[in-house]
Amino acid sequence: LVVTAEAGASVCCIGPSAESLEPLLREIKEKFNTPTLALTADLLAPNAPVQIVKLVEQYRGPIDILINITPASYMRPFFQESNVTQDWWPAMEAGLRVPLELIHAVLPSMIDRGNGTIISTTSIGGVVTGM
Repeated sequence: LVVTAEAGASVCCIGPSAESLEPLLREIKEKFNTPTLALTADLLAPNAPVQIVKLVEQYRGPIDILINITPASYMRPFFQESNVTQDWWPAMEAGLRVPLELIHAVLPSMIDRGNGTIISTTSIGGVVTGM
């Protein structure tokens, strides 16, 4: 995100709460003086990714770069799971479904314009301490 802001791109961050987004957006504004937009959403809610893409396009224009950073929130060995659907699946669903739905929502505009970049990654830093 910082690289795109440094290049002059507007940055929109989506998270579960405004508090979780504020430090990053403040840093981007202060260092790079680029427009930012914070949106809070439950991206697992039905149609949420489509609505988020529409809001971003409304306030910032077409999305040129989509960066999906999915937290690695599940650290237990799978064989130790007592209830896969209750404990394991929600983390997997959030890590797989949300990025796929966001990609699916931005692709039509990117295809129409013949331009766009999609980057999807996982961050383990928020889960493992002492790194």
